[in-house]
Amino acid sequence: METTVVQDAYMDRLLRRIIKRYDDKPLATKLVAHRSFGSAISILENLKGIDLKRLYCEVNNFECFVFSEKFSEPCRKQLELAITDNEKFVLGLHGFYTEIATIVKSENSFGELALFIASVIKANTTSGSAVLRNIADAYANLVLEVIEYIRPNKLDITRDVRGISVNGNVLTGRAIHPYSDLPLFESVYELSTKKTPRAQNDAKRKVLRRYHDLGIPIKDIQDITSFEMLMQRMSNEYASILPFINEYTYDILPQTQSIRQEIPFENIQIHSKYSNNYLVEALMHKVHTLPPNGTKFIFENTCDGAKSLLMKEVVVNNRVQILYRLCTIYDDFFGCCEPASNYLFSVLQFTCNSPAANNFESIFLNLYASQVLDFGNSQDFFIAQKDEQGVFISVPIKVEKMDGPLINWYDRIEHPNDPPAPPLLNRVNAEIRRLPAGVEIPDKVKKIAQVLGYDLKPGEVLLLPYRLDEKIQTFKL
Repeated sequence: METTVVQDAYMDRLLRRIIKRYDDKPLATKLVAHRSFGSAISILENLKGIDLKRLYCEVNNFECFVFSEKFSEPCRKQLELAITDNEKFVLGLHGFYTEIATIVKSENSFGELALFIASVIKANTTSGSAVLRNIADAYANLVLEVIEYIRPNKLDITRDVRGISVNGNVLTGRAIHPYSDLPLFESVYELSTKKTPRAQNDAKRKVLRRYHDLGIPIKDIQDITSFEMLMQRMSNEYASILPFINEYTYDILPQTQSIRQEIPFENIQIHSKYSNNYLVEALMHKVHTLPPNGTKFIFENTCDGAKSLLMKEVVVNNRVQILYRLCTIYDDFFGCCEPASNYLFSVLQFTCNSPAANNFESIFLNLYASQVLDFGNSQDFFIAQKDEQGVFISVPIKVEKMDGPLINWYDRIEHPNDPPAPPLLNRVNAEIRRLPAGVEIPDKVKKIAQVLGYDLKPGEVLLLPYRLDEKIQTFKL
């Protein structure tokens, strides 16, 4: 069957039908339905020129890296529908998302859905061929929109889904520019419903004025595309670590974010005794763990705009993930690293600035390795940047180990006036401890340590996170 062609006039008629269908609904419902329509258009563009046979082949390859058949199967069927029946796909997508959200809420399977979404982002980031790239983008565009539908209060679009609590409930946080698409939605709504829409220049001025009213610094129509791309990158950031954010890792997320996003680490030199490939291999044999609340590396006098790098280990789904938040003088960048699969998610990968992305990867691996491996010489790695005279000098890095009881960052940030709740977990990551003399380590513990990438020395044991109220460990062999 040939792939159907996406035509602007045809899509405009479908949009009018969607606007009419939700005309009497609250603004939040209208905006979410409009966002779903936008996702549908992006998916159809991704799949243009791809037939069902090629889709089957590439999706099967893609889903080898995707967690949860429960969610991958309905997503696969939606992509098939997008090729075989454009109209049914576009008009039914809002209903598809609503159905998925209903299932997730009734089964309380938010954690499984979050792992699925993050695995899609990971597979999409690492996909190869051009055709697979298009299908991976279509798959990601389809899946990301699900997050809009699992808010506890679906009409409150000022709060976005940010993570999953220890109890398995959705954690929400303040949305970054929740009405960022309202100006364009109002413009499209006016064009679709009024018989004599305003002149083009008047329409542009109204759109720009609405952005100004919403506090979004867009000064020209051409800026809108860059802004939308930035919002998409931010969505990918949040989705990439969705299953790893709970009450105790919530401080990884930035609390403020602009639309500027200057790129750090462009104008530096990195000197390391070890290649990135060597470090990736070495990190499968860690001998230390980070403190319960993480480790912060502070770049004194800033490092090409970077102020600090916070790292936290977390054990989820039998894997060690390293979450990070890179604070710069402009913005924060955040993401995760999974040493076991040599995966580092960073939006710097999507900025068309390979030096910055490569530099960050080297900085991240070297700093993390300095804490979990036995590196003897501090001069094995250092960063140099230009001083006022143009001479490269070493950047001092202060290491702040955040020991102490586990901190409920979600309550501290989102409910600062409420009394703190007692922690439910002993820690979010594993911990290496010494055993009493003469005590043998069970073989099962050794095997778990190997799976997680730890080399235990004689007399050491690996302790896993557990709930303090139930003593249930989070690792299943």
